[in-house]
Amino acid sequence: MDKNAVGGTFPSAFGEMVDLNYLDLDENNLTGLIPEEIYNLTSLISLDLDSNQLSGQISTKLGNLVNLFIVQFDENQFTGVIPTEAGLLTNLGKTLFRLSYVITR
Repeated sequence: MDKNAVGGTFPSAFGEMVDLNYLDLDENNLTGLIPEEIYNLTSLISLDLDSNQLSGQISTKLGNLVNLFIVQFDENQFTGVIPTEAGLLTNLGKTLFRLSYVITR
């Protein structure tokens, strides 16, 4: 569903797709927070949310997604710090973990 001008808040219903391996929603118009339910998708290999208008902090539950190889969150309006739990993502392709982040203290 990338590049489809999907707008509005990020649907929490994606969190019910427990066997989902790839979630590619880049270059849309999603707004608001990443729903907590997304962090229950432990089968995810790729999570691409770049080029949206997502905001808020990345949850510490990011560390639940231990099978992630690709995570792309750049070009959003996230705030805060990258959670230390991101260190639990040991399967990440080192050149594919892109996260542009506005740090506020």
